[in-house]
Amino acid sequence: MKVILGPNGNPSFQVRLKEFIKNKMLHKFSDFLNEENMMVPLDYLVAYVSSAHLGVIQCWLESDMDRSPQEMAHILSQTTFWGPVHVAGLKRDN
Repeated sequence: MKVILGPNGNPSFQVRLKEFIKNKMLHKFSDFLNEENMMVPLDYLVAYVSSAHLGVIQCWLESDMDRSPQEMAHILSQTTFWGPVHVAGLKRDN
């Protein structure tokens, strides 16, 4: 994975991986999404999340997988659920 997703990796694989993430996300959350309540268009939200996930996976691979897959799943789910501002400690719940 490190070779395929690294700086000299296969860009078409990265595109396919992002598509896979997008499809999984849409499938998992489609029953819960209400586009009228959304603050941004769905296609941009899905593009943001899939690109962010790929970037985090690439960072993890570049750091020699210094955390367990379970920790990485937790990091990704917390960041996706709460958003980067909240998980960075910049926004607190009132």
